[in-house]
Order: sequence, then C-alpha cells, then structure tokens
Amino acid sequence: MGQQRADKSKGQRLIRGEIWKRLRNAMGLTVSQAAGETGLSEGTIKNIERGVSDPSFHALTRLLQSYEIPDDTM
Repeated sequence: MGQQRADKSKGQRLIRGEIWKRLRNAMGLTVSQAAGETGLSEGTIKNIERGVSDPSFHALTRLLQSYEIPDDTM
C-alpha cells in the first residue's frame, strides 16, 4: 500500500512538473532566464519540472509571480 501511494505521488509530481515546464515555455523563457526572473536556481527549476520535487511555498510564490499567474487560481 505504501509503495502505491509513493508511486501515485511521484506520478502527480511528474504531471505538475510538466505543467510548470509548459508554462515556462509559453512565456518564452529558458530555464536560465526563468531562474534569473524568479531568483531560484536552475537546479530547483529543473527538479520541479522533472517531478523530482514540488516547489516550496517560497518557490511557488516566485514562479506564480514570474509566470504572471494570479495566486488565487492555484
């Protein structure tokens, strides 16, 4: 049961990561440019987009601002 939950959680992170990547691409930003605009490291952005990790609250706030997404839509 625990492994299924972990697999589901990883799958959800992968989907969310793909959404972040598509948003960045829609803004016409490279990972390097997104890092510069958000103040996050390139590694952090890559990890979020690959589904390795979810963004922290701080990272989420910076991404929403940079990608011009109203925070009440999340």
